[in-house]
Amino acid sequence: MTPTPNPEAMLLRGWNIIPVRIDKRPAIPSWKQFQRERVSVAQVKEWARKKPKAWAVVTGQISSLIVLDFDGDKGNTTLRKLGIAPHVRTGSGGHHVYFEHPGGRVPTVSGSAKHELARLYPGLDIRADGGYAIFTGANEAGEYEWLRQSNPEPFESLPAELRSLLKPENEEVSNKADCERKPQPSPNGRIPAERLISQALGRAATEGRNNTGFRLATQLRDNGYSEAEATQVIHDYAARAPDANTKGQAEPYSEREALASIHQAFSRPARVPWTGSRTENPGISQAGKSTPGEMACQAPLEMSPFLPH
Repeated sequence: MTPTPNPEAMLLRGWNIIPVRIDKRPAIPSWKQFQRERVSVAQVKEWARKKPKAWAVVTGQISSLIVLDFDGDKGNTTLRKLGIAPHVRTGSGGHHVYFEHPGGRVPTVSGSAKHELARLYPGLDIRADGGYAIFTGANEAGEYEWLRQSNPEPFESLPAELRSLLKPENEEVSNKADCERKPQPSPNGRIPAERLISQALGRAATEGRNNTGFRLATQLRDNGYSEAEATQVIHDYAARAPDANTKGQAEPYSEREALASIHQAFSRPARVPWTGSRTENPGISQAGKSTPGEMACQAPLEMSPFLPH
């Protein structure tokens, strides 16, 4: 077993780190600012005085790190098939493997949000830009255990098929162009969650993160996602949403707001989902209502009087 690294030492080697609670959520309200700003030694010492249950690395370009998160029996089977030696055993018995960041923006994404990732690599989640991964301490399931030194593997050593799934996003593709291309249902008949997240992020700055998060939640509901699946997707959206409100003022998008969107959306019956058929009137379902696929670009928000706007 490899000795557990000291959080300050990992900070000095270039990792941006944050304190984490026993439920794996950040122990600070403004953690997303550290996707862009460097954490100082003084900040780490201040956080350490409160004795957090765990520490996490902010993944992505800020730490030059991608973490492959293999969860559960499916994830560990996928890990063995890939033949990669894990760096860390997680509290729940899964494993983390560190890889060098290739540059550009590599999104954090879960298998529940990206059908192709789940199909090819069951049990694998990607922690990259917009995410974080615990590296020491404990969660509700148990302690994290280091299995080897933290030196990341070269990105090029990943299988070509997996590299293609992780390739940096094209920052030059405009939101308008994205809206001009109708979302296409995945093989299981529902719009891929990653596509819905991307469209939501394109609207968040102008229409508000909370409004757009609720829109996203209703789209997931209407497309047949379970509430548990939708909750994971909304966490991915919240991690990547801007830190400023529509007035440009710094204001955290809280976990409470994100989860409220899910609870409110799933308290209502699902509508007829958009099918992508060219014979249908765009944006109108057979019931005469705006459908979720087209809502991302055209239809008005389904608003709730119980959510702050």
